[in-house]
Amino acid sequence: MIVFHHKAGDPFSEEVAQSLKELVVAHKLLEGSGQAPAIEEDHTLVQGEAAIRAYLHELSLELTHIREIQSDACYLDPETGEMC
Repeated sequence: MIVFHHKAGDPFSEEVAQSLKELVVAHKLLEGSGQAPAIEEDHTLVQGEAAIRAYLHELSLELTHIREIQSDACYLDPETGEMC
């Protein structure tokens, strides 16, 4: 499970919390942690705004891919234009 160490009153923390909610991914918010803002998943800690943004981007891509595979639909590869 993803654990987001949230810092109260921090605009970036609020943005990350909203992003996790919009991704509809299971996560837990822990407020007031000394390491906030940070994301923890499978004993890996992601800290710093750039690293957290990169993590959220990769997570978004992974979830999109998984959701496409699980649906009964046909998609075009954006790079080649071929059906995948």
